[in-house]
Amino acid sequence: MSTARSRGLWVAAAILLVAAIVLYLIEPADRSRPADREASAELETAIARAETYYEFGHFDRAAETYRLGIERGMDDGEQWYRYAHSLEMAQGLDLRAYLDAYRLLLEQAPDHEYIREIDAILTEHSVAFDYQAAIARELAPETLVRFSGTINRIVRGRVESGVDTLFVATKRDPWLGHVGDDVRVEAPRLRRYQTGETVTILGAYRGWCTGNDDGGERDLPCVSASAIQPADNRDADR
Repeated sequence: MSTARSRGLWVAAAILLVAAIVLYLIEPADRSRPADREASAELETAIARAETYYEFGHFDRAAETYRLGIERGMDDGEQWYRYAHSLEMAQGLDLRAYLDAYRLLLEQAPDHEYIREIDAILTEHSVAFDYQAAIARELAPETLVRFSGTINRIVRGRVESGVDTLFVATKRDPWLGHVGDDVRVEAPRLRRYQTGETVTILGAYRGWCTGNDDGGERDLPCVSASAIQPADNRDADR
């Protein structure tokens, strides 16, 4: 009798286990924690409200509501552009917001119409990088700079970092493209960069930093790039 009861308990336990596995596989949405579902719902609500304010031209309310979305993890490039534009219309230009929108859009939708609009804004408010001014400490950190150069070395970052380090020669040479006046660039991994590639870079100047290079450590001017694109012929000749 005891043996039969034990077998019955084992059979019941096995049935319950199979049922739990089946339920887990066919209803994955129910596995999310209530806190996660609530946070997701709050984010969607904030974005929907912000979009409504934006469409009706209430830019101060839109910017305020988009900030709530950002606090809840908003990472959509199109919505970030609308946040940046709302800020500009309500309070004045905020280049950092446009840079964040630019980075996200280049990753998520590189052909989006907003890319051209942000390009024009950032180009207008950036300065051509001057290596000699950087040496003389006359270039202020956080200045938005643009320049072209040739990648001569790449240090691949960890996969989870999403960032590679590029050593970019910026001194124009009539035969070799660019040689010397190297800049250390922290590059978002939007694509796989190649040594010998000539690129146009837009990003924030971070001052001088020390980093490992072939042959040891050396100080270089550093830039945190928001966008790195293949240089066209006009850029390459600068």
